[in-house]
Amino acid sequence: MSDDAAASPDKIDFELYKLLKSESANYFDKLQAIWLQKFVLVGAVLAFLVTHYDKLPEAGQPLVIHAAVLAVPILSALLDAKILEFSLHTRAISRFIATRLASVDVRSDVLVEWESTAWGTAGSTEEKRLVGLRSLVTALTAVVPTMLITMLAAIALGQLTQRQELWWSLGIGACVAYAAILALSLRLMWPKSHSA
Repeated sequence: MSDDAAASPDKIDFELYKLLKSESANYFDKLQAIWLQKFVLVGAVLAFLVTHYDKLPEAGQPLVIHAAVLAVPILSALLDAKILEFSLHTRAISRFIATRLASVDVRSDVLVEWESTAWGTAGSTEEKRLVGLRSLVTALTAVVPTMLITMLAAIALGQLTQRQELWWSLGIGACVAYAAILALSLRLMWPKSHSA
């Protein structure tokens, strides 16, 4: 009988757990890298605007300035979407582990408990508060800068086009939509029925 055939279901489940946790850790690492990349890209576009602002209109290219200003919040939002994608995948891994390993054996109870505690759906009140605060800080450090950048871009485009009211309205509308997307995302990660 081969080693594969002789492998117990518990050993296979534990190997699966290790693989999933490794994948989850890789996604968390990517989240940090994307967050830093967001600020580098936004900073690069802003540096371009500051250093080339006076040259572009003389070259008859005001559209380039408008496009560059508009690109800043769009780049920021796209990177936030990638952060959300990785966060949702990490949450899906955690839910899978919590639901699939729950019935395996007694030793997996601790692993299942940790998955629920790590996402704030189980554990003591203090643990839930800590996880809630961590998650709020993560969300705010991604969303608030993008909303600020969006409003700054709206102000700049309003000045450049002499249509302040239009761009202010668009900026505020984009921020409201962004807040709604954040609320929906949080509900996907923490549904009312906290099963995992």
